[in-house]
Amino acid sequence: MKDIKTANRGLVKRFPVDTKVELKTGVLTWKIDRLNELLGATVTTTGNDKKTVIGNSDDMPVVYLRFVHKKKDGGTLTVNIYQAQADGKYDFNFDNEKPTTINYAFIGLANSTGNYLEILETFPTEA
Repeated sequence: MKDIKTANRGLVKRFPVDTKVELKTGVLTWKIDRLNELLGATVTTTGNDKKTVIGNSDDMPVVYLRFVHKKKDGGTLTVNIYQAQADGKYDFNFDNEKPTTINYAFIGLANSTGNYLEILETFPTEA
C-alpha cells in the first residue's frame, strides 16, 4: 500500500501499488500424469514404471483454475482463477498416520482487464 500524508492532516489516502493473489490448495488428488499440466513436470513411462521429474523450468504453464466447494446447506462456493502459475514451492508430506499428499500453491496473474479471480456463491432453492 502507498500512504499519502499531508503536513497538517496526516494520512489522507491509501491505495494499492501491488496486488498479490496466492492460493494454497491443501490436499488434492494425487495424479502423476497431470503434474506436467500444473507444474511443468516431465512424466515418462517405461514398462511398468513411471518417473516424474520436476526441474527448474522456464516454461511453467499458465493455467485456469476452478475450485468448487459444496456447502452444508446445499449451495456451492466456486473460485475461478483466470490465470495462475505454480509458485515453485512444493510441499510433500510423508506421514505414517496419513496418506502421502501434495499441497500446491499458485500465484494468480492478472487477466487483460486487471482481475485475478472471481468468487461465485450459490444458495439452495427453497422447495
